[in-house]
Amino acid sequence: HDEAIERMGEALGLYDELIHEQPGSDELLWRKAWTLVNVAQALWGKPDHAQGAQRAVEATELLRRLATTKPTYRTGLAQWLVFPAGTYLMGSGRHDEAIERMGEALGLYDELIHEEPGSDELLWRKAWTLVNVAQALWGKPDHDQGAERAVEATDLLRQLATENPGRYRGGLGDWLMFPTIPYLRQSGRRDQALARAREAVDIFTALNATDPVTYGPKLAAAKKLLDEC
Repeated sequence: HDEAIERMGEALGLYDELIHEQPGSDELLWRKAWTLVNVAQALWGKPDHAQGAQRAVEATELLRRLATTKPTYRTGLAQWLVFPAGTYLMGSGRHDEAIERMGEALGLYDELIHEEPGSDELLWRKAWTLVNVAQALWGKPDHDQGAERAVEATDLLRQLATENPGRYRGGLGDWLMFPTIPYLRQSGRRDQALARAREAVDIFTALNATDPVTYGPKLAAAKKLLDEC
């Protein structure tokens, strides 16, 4: 990690020189933001979590500037607000900052979905953001809202899985298993947890029929979770 961080630091210095020479270049600013997001991941892996989170925040701040004038950058900004920025802030115990950035990402995805209503990828990204928000809220701790966001994430993914089960059904089963069912159960919403545990068993029973190596262990875990509900 140290060698990677050193070389990425050198790249940042070069981009700063180039940006000074070409201050109007969006491409160079994007490249600097991209380098920062890679530095963030190298620092996190070192591990230097405080600096990793800080570089991730800096990357999103730079990309936000670009997205203000060029809306095509919004998709990338929304992704980076969730990972690595929101995820690293959450992992550093900075839950409110993580929730704020993930909330910004949700707003961006709502804008993008309004512009491209038929995009499964954008709907999936919104669901993925919601499941991350759920975990950040739970860690805050705000258990009621954490459980609610997990339910919203799986409700959205269920829509996608209904239309395209081959692509999304396994992911729906995973998100039901965690975080949705544990969060509902620990929030006292046992009836809702039980219904979703049965749904997870049904999903993994169907998937296990064609791929028992992958889904057999998940089916066993789902049945265990159902028994615990």
